[in-house]
Parts: sequence; structure tokens; C-alpha cells
Amino acid sequence: DPEHCIYFDTTDECLQAVSDGRTDITYIKALAASYSVWKGKYHDLQVNGNIDFSHGVVIGIHENADPRLLFVLNREINHLDNAFIQRIIDEENAAVSRDVTLASLIYSYPLRFLVGIGVLAVLVIAILLYINWLRRRHLRAVQHTAYTDARTGLPNLAWLEKYGPGQLADMASACQSGRVAMVVFKISAMQMIVESYGREFLARKMLDIVADIRQYKTWARMVAMGSDTAHLVCLGCFSSREAAASLVEGAVRQYDLTSTQDIRIRLHLQAGICRIDADTPSLTQAIDRADIACNALQGTAIRMRFFDDALQRQLEMQQKIESRMEKALENKEFAAWYQPKYDIRTRAVVGAEALVRWQSPELGFLPPGLFVGLFER
Repeated sequence: DPEHCIYFDTTDECLQAVSDGRTDITYIKALAASYSVWKGKYHDLQVNGNIDFSHGVVIGIHENADPRLLFVLNREINHLDNAFIQRIIDEENAAVSRDVTLASLIYSYPLRFLVGIGVLAVLVIAILLYINWLRRRHLRAVQHTAYTDARTGLPNLAWLEKYGPGQLADMASACQSGRVAMVVFKISAMQMIVESYGREFLARKMLDIVADIRQYKTWARMVAMGSDTAHLVCLGCFSSREAAASLVEGAVRQYDLTSTQDIRIRLHLQAGICRIDADTPSLTQAIDRADIACNALQGTAIRMRFFDDALQRQLEMQQKIESRMEKALENKEFAAWYQPKYDIRTRAVVGAEALVRWQSPELGFLPPGLFVGLFER
């Protein structure tokens, strides 16, 4: 009924009118309607492919156009065969198929789209898990390099300094009673052993010592390699100061001798001990003090020594001397004293031994025994 028809200028206006409920149905070109619905603009509409009416092919031209053009066009339209018209329709259908959007795909293939999203999500999760696994693997490799001695594969000082505080927290009561100590073992004959038997022999020996300490020395809670292959650091817990001295000296005696190719070798092993209590600044400070106590034994036959107040005072004096020695040279604070040499047969002075003395404004009168050895080192 023409009275109930509404006319619009564009295809989209016709479809929008149906979508809004202003009309019940619209009659437009089926291909155009299918294309608009395919684009996903009108999900609530359905295209009916039935042909309700058709019209011929019409071409409009301007009224001022040459009449001959109108004649030619009319003649061409009348001579269009069905095959040619179908080819034009097929080309338009192909053009519509090429113009595919994401919205049209979702609207047309919702299940496939959901499956694709699921597969993509699984792939993304798998990639993220692999990256996380790779990152953790690299992190473990970095930590292994940072906290492991390259030659022996044993934990190093960095490992001890990182995880030692946690162990000390577990031994808080023992620390308060002064039963915890840092022990440094050092092979003073390292250079001779390396030159004679090689570093691999020394590394194997240190591995044997660490294995024995871990298995049989119950006082040793943590064991790590020091700054070189001939240097071991242990965090130990003892029942008393005397027990610490006895157990550490026993370990030095046990590990001091080794053998290779039926040859007995003495390592000249020595140990320094620093007790850890509430006054100890840090674990690193305890390691340094035990190392100082061990170094103080070099050149002596003593096997073990505690870091004590006397060694602390000696260390402080050495630091004071080191900080003042260059200034003392500039200020000519050193003087030569001459000890006469007396000939008992002639009862005459025949010479003198020149000795150095240091008259320091800050430290006072210093005999050579306090500074000459330090200067030489």
C-alpha cells in the first residue's frame, strides 16, 4: 500500500528505520542489504533472499546530454545478456567478500572467533611461561656464578655474606653467649704447592677438606671458599672458647698433612678465629678479623690464634703508622741513633751500628720494631 510506505535516500537509512522499529520491513537491493549486515552494523536484522519485485536496468543521464548518447545507452542496455549481468553481480559479490572487517567476522563466525581467541590466549600464556622459565634459568645461572667459586664449585664469600646473617639469626642465643665464631683456614705454603703440584691438586685437597668438615665437624654450620684456592672460611658454633680452640687446632693438625704419589706434603695450614657476639659490627667484619688473626701467624710455627684486644690494638697502631708515615718522612721525624762498637782488647770504640728511631708528635717515641716490619711489607 503506497500510503504505508516510507522512502529514504540511502540503503543505511532504510536498514536503520527497520532496526529502530519505525518500519516493519524494507525493500532494498539484496546484495546491499547482505553487505551491510555482513559488516556487522545491523545484527538484529535478517536478509530474506526471496525476490519480491524486480526492475530493469536503468541508467540516468543529464537532461542536457547529447540525444545520441541516450540512443546508444538504451541500445546497449537492451542488448545486455544475462551472462554479462551475472558477471557484474559476481564481481560485486567478490568485492564485498574482500572487504572483510573484524566485526563482520565476529558476527558471522562467533564460535570460530571464540576458539581462535582461546588458542591465541593459550599461545600467549605459553610464551609468557617460557619467558618466565628462561628468566628464572638465567637468574639461577647468574646466582650460581656470583655465589660459587669457579675452580672448586664450592660456595664463595659472597654466598656466606648473603646467607650467613640468616644462620646467625637462628643462633641468636649462642651469639649472645659468645659461642659463635668465624674461623679462617689458610695454607701458608700455597705458592710452593702450586709450583710443585699445580692448582688442580690444591683444589682437590680443599674439596676433600670441605667434604670432611661437612660430614664430621658438627660445629661447622657454613663453609665457603675464601679469596683464593688456599683459603677456607667457616661459621661455627662451639660450647665454649676452649672448645673452639681445641676443635679448630685439631682440624688444623688433621688437615695439615696430605700425600700424593706416596709423597707426604705439609700444607702449613693455620687458622684464625674471631668470636661473634653483640659487639661484632657485621659478619663481614668478623671474617676480616679472623683473616687478620690468621695472617698474624705467617712465618711462625703457631697453628691457631684468636682475634683479641692485643691484636686489635696492634692493628689500630699499624693503621695509625700507615696514615702518618709519609708525613713523617716529609717532616724528617726519623733520626739515626748510633750504638757504639767497643773493642775489649784495646778498650776503644772502633765503630757504631746505625739504628733508626721515630720521634712522632702524635704517637711519641717509636722503636724500630713497631714500624720497620710494616714499612718493609
